[in-house]
Amino acid sequence: MKRPSSLLLATVFIGLVCLGCNDEDVTGGNTDGQCEGCVDPLTSQPDTSSSTGGDDITSEPVTPIFQVGYNEAGQVDPTAFVAPANATDIPVVLGTQGSWMVVVAGMTNRLPCCVDRVDLTATVGVKDQVPLGKIKLKRRPVFRTANGDQYIMNIFLVVPPDPQDWDGLPVTLSLDITPHEGGETLSAETNVVLRQITPEALKPGA
Repeated sequence: MKRPSSLLLATVFIGLVCLGCNDEDVTGGNTDGQCEGCVDPLTSQPDTSSSTGGDDITSEPVTPIFQVGYNEAGQVDPTAFVAPANATDIPVVLGTQGSWMVVVAGMTNRLPCCVDRVDLTATVGVKDQVPLGKIKLKRRPVFRTANGDQYIMNIFLVVPPDPQDWDGLPVTLSLDITPHEGGETLSAETNVVLRQITPEALKPGA
C-alpha cells in the first residue's frame, strides 16, 4: 500500500514543478524581449542621495511633463519641437494639398518606455465652441531623445480654408494621447494666437 502512495506524491510534485517552470517561461517571454534595454525617464535617475564627507546630497526629482506645441512640417527631429507659451503666435501653413493647417506636436516624459505608438486627438479653436479643426489618429510613432524624452510630431490639423476665419484669432490648442495598446491618457492644452504664414514667407531668405 505504501508504493502507490509514494508514486502519487511523486507525480503531484513533478506536476507542480513543471507548472512553475511554464509560468516562468511565459512571464519572461512577454516582458524581456519587448522592453529590453528601455529606460523610463521618470524612473531612470541615480540614487536620490549619496554620501560625500558625511553629507547627503539629494538630486532634484524629475518633473512629469506633457506639452503641446508645433513643429516645422515634415520634421521628425525632436529639436524641431516648439512649445509655445500662453498667447504666443503659432503658424498656420499651406499644405501641399492646398489646405491651411497647424502642424501639431507633443512632448512628454510620461509614456512607458515600451510604448512606440499612440492614438491621439488634436483640436484647435475657441474654448467651449465648435473647434475650427479636429483630428483623430491611431498608431502614431513616438520619437525619443537619448535621455528618453518622447515626441509625437507632424500632426496635420486642418483649419477652415479662409484665413479671415482664424488669422489673428486667440484659440486653445489641445492634444490627448493614449498608448495604442492601452494605458493612461495624457492631455495638454495651451492658449495661442493663429497666424497665417504664406508660402513665400517660408522660402529661404524671405
